[in-house]
Amino acid sequence: MKVILVLMIAFGSSVLGVGYFTDLLHPTAESRARSNDVVLANLLSRSTTPKTHVRSFIIGNSLVNHEAGRGSDLTSVPYWLARLARQDGNTYAMAGTYTALRDFQDIGPEANWAFDGVTNAWNADGRVSFADADFTSVQINPLNYVQWRGPTEPYWDDNGTPVGAALEVIDVVTAAEPGIEVLIYEGWADMGPFVSGDFPPSAREFAKYHAYNLGEYHDWYLEYVRELKAARPDVSIRLIPVSSVLSTLLTQSPLNQLSPTDLYEDDAPHGTPTKYFLASLVTYVGTYGKLPPTDFAVPPSVHPLVRSNYAEIVAALGG
Repeated sequence: MKVILVLMIAFGSSVLGVGYFTDLLHPTAESRARSNDVVLANLLSRSTTPKTHVRSFIIGNSLVNHEAGRGSDLTSVPYWLARLARQDGNTYAMAGTYTALRDFQDIGPEANWAFDGVTNAWNADGRVSFADADFTSVQINPLNYVQWRGPTEPYWDDNGTPVGAALEVIDVVTAAEPGIEVLIYEGWADMGPFVSGDFPPSAREFAKYHAYNLGEYHDWYLEYVRELKAARPDVSIRLIPVSSVLSTLLTQSPLNQLSPTDLYEDDAPHGTPTKYFLASLVTYVGTYGKLPPTDFAVPPSVHPLVRSNYAEIVAALGG
């Protein structure tokens, strides 16, 4: 269990004492093997040649950008990605939209996201076409509450399938930008089915939630990507396993000390700045093909436990 050993050696057994999940889950050999396989199971090996220049078009939802309601720039992955890239001497520009995947073909590319300190890669005012924006990647973020059916099965309303919707997006963007890389963002699962009362979940419910992210939910994404690759073998399509990697880290010491309210604000679940910062670390690896900079100064808006263990978290991402 290479990743777990890395974390335990780096963090030691003395950090904050007993973990949030202690005595709640006793992993079996099978679940430990799954965790080791899913995890950081060499996250870097999923990536291509390291990049220094990224121009990203994002078709996402609030698991990537949660500015509405109680959110802000701090609850968005691009905000953190841009800062990590700058510290690492890389460039990052993006354009993003909340367009649902199955509506994309009718609506076409839009750009309505903006964040402080993040370079705008394109807007839809007509002066520069989408094809001329020179995007290097498109990041696709499926809904997080459709995994109760297979990715090739119809949506709840029988209007298309998750794979079919993604293929429509892929066809539009690759026609405009041949050679563009397609990145599938594995956002975290809907927490609602795991919470019996009001948010936050009990410790046991939270443990079951993470187990789902590491199990059936992650398996859905693996099948999703396999189907996309089979349908479009000439397109570079890769998974950024945000949910499964974070659930691995968050169920091991010391990050298992973080409570549900340290990470989420509801059972949708929309995240806190700490959650989106952690998600950006995994996304950085998947996007740039290398680890985030270890000398990044994590600001006070991120939980102190993450700040104090930042370098070790980055090392764990490398397996």
